[in-house]
Amino acid sequence: MRKARAAVAAVLVAAGVALSAGPLRAEPTGAEQEIARVRMAEGRARFAKSDFQGALTAFTEADEIMKVPTTGIARALTQQRLKRLLDARDIALRVMRYPVSPSEPPEFTKARVEAAKLSEELLARIPAIEITVEGPPSGAAVVVKLDGSVLPRSAAGLRRMVDPGRHTITVAAPGYMTERLTVMAAQGDVVPVEVVLRSAPLAAPDVRRPELQARSTPRWPGWVGAGGALASAAAAVFAADFGIAQRAVDRRCPTYEGGGYDCPSLTAAQARDLEARRNRDLVLAISFGGVGAGALVAAAVGYLSAPSSRERARPTPTVTGWVASSGGGGVIQGSF
Repeated sequence: MRKARAAVAAVLVAAGVALSAGPLRAEPTGAEQEIARVRMAEGRARFAKSDFQGALTAFTEADEIMKVPTTGIARALTQQRLKRLLDARDIALRVMRYPVSPSEPPEFTKARVEAAKLSEELLARIPAIEITVEGPPSGAAVVVKLDGSVLPRSAAGLRRMVDPGRHTITVAAPGYMTERLTVMAAQGDVVPVEVVLRSAPLAAPDVRRPELQARSTPRWPGWVGAGGALASAAAAVFAADFGIAQRAVDRRCPTYEGGGYDCPSLTAAQARDLEARRNRDLVLAISFGGVGAGALVAAAVGYLSAPSSRERARPTPTVTGWVASSGGGGVIQGSF
């Protein structure tokens, strides 16, 4: 471990020295090169403290500026420490593909050699998952997702390289139940995963008699009942007011003479208003009461003629009416 750490440290130091030797692309500005040198120094310090995530951030910024073998290998070695083996190998391969310049510093050559060695080592360590799907016929639209990413159909049955750790596989196909499972992939392992899709259950057929299937619960009894209840409530209000007016007449107008009430304590206008109020309340109470009673009866008939609760897909509102000497009303229960 100490030898490996020392080797990594040597590569990182060489990367910092080689920054001033010139890149393999368009020359960065002096300010950009200075930023890259600072970020490389910061990355080495964080790497020495095992802050690999912080080191990767610094090395990545430097590599994006310089794009030379030394910054690339520093980035790849840090990815390796974070167990991001796929990314580490991709960067190592990129370092190997940088064009060679006759005037390049020896640190670049060492970085290429280190990248080739790292690439071979990672290839042996990177695990793979081999997914096969059973159940759907050939040509079915099977969708396989690995960690949320859809795999191309051409990759079916092939090994898929992944980073070490836990991975989620989801397989779906029309007419089949979706399967989801989690697998662990250790370094160097090839994990075979066989997913067997089961046919989705068919919807239960409607086995009711045809005449019951054609019948549906009408909604009009509920609405008629609601109107009847409102009419009955209005009748109750006017009946109550009629009772108040009648008691006032009985108390203040004890006799009826000459086609009108004799009300000693009221003026003629007040007596006429009281009589008119009494008569109006009586007429309205009777009218609304009749309408409400008729509506409640119609709603009850409509409800009773509808399919029974065992045959209905949804409950029909229920209506309960009441009538008293002073008025009437109704109660609606259910949904409309």
